[in-house]
Amino acid sequence: MNEPAPYGTVENACDFLAEMAGGVIAHATVMRQYAEIRFLPGLDYATRCTVAYLRAMQAAGAEVERSRAAAMLRTRTEDIGPGRGV
Repeated sequence: MNEPAPYGTVENACDFLAEMAGGVIAHATVMRQYAEIRFLPGLDYATRCTVAYLRAMQAAGAEVERSRAAAMLRTRTEDIGPGRGV
């Protein structure tokens, strides 16, 4: 029962989450700089980018939870083995 995970692994989801966190940090830094110099068009754009990365992080966090649940289910079914369940 060594089938690949249908939606990726916990490691893949965590890697994506780390990438999105880096994007949030980068865009938030730009936001702060634009706010300090009062460059409103850039501030608006950087804010929208930061929000987009945060939404992606939220989805990635949910994917981590789904991947963990799927991995846990696979582990439990392997522990039971064929013909030993109810």
